[in-house]
Amino acid sequence: MLKLKLEIPENASFSPLGTFGRISNDLQTINARLGARFNRRWRVSGSVAGTAFNDCLLHFEFRYLVPTITNEAVKENQDYITDNGGSVSNYKSLAGRLETNHSIHLEVDVIDPPTSKPSRLSGNSLRLISNNYNNIDTFVAAHLGISTAAAGAAVWPDQGQLLPIVGKVLTGATIAPF
Repeated sequence: MLKLKLEIPENASFSPLGTFGRISNDLQTINARLGARFNRRWRVSGSVAGTAFNDCLLHFEFRYLVPTITNEAVKENQDYITDNGGSVSNYKSLAGRLETNHSIHLEVDVIDPPTSKPSRLSGNSLRLISNNYNNIDTFVAAHLGISTAAAGAAVWPDQGQLLPIVGKVLTGATIAPF
């Protein structure tokens, strides 16, 4: 599981649904891109605490904490606030507690154009220009220590790049194409 904190700028004029719609749209785009790159491609075998697992689908789970919230008068936004703390301040408190109680692997600061700042990964922080979402998979790969410079026509990540990650969970891990 990879936990990401995304700071997404408010945008009340986003159509549809204002900032709430923008966040939903952005998360769908990011999750689809990461899922397409990392999931439904590999099967693994190995053991955990003496229990053998053979030919299991390797699935990366991406979790998102988005502290951005507004009080915009959009039904979906108001319903979300009601279900998650009841007010903007309570939502922000809940988000803060989640961040405190669960280690965040990568903090993503989304910036809207126009800006002279490029998208950039530095340690556990990523500055991502919102029109650069198609490259989020390369930044996440770099964060995980995976090279995106695949040899020849190979598609990254390859088995050799994923084995050290899988080996942190499975003893005697092997990985093969799905």
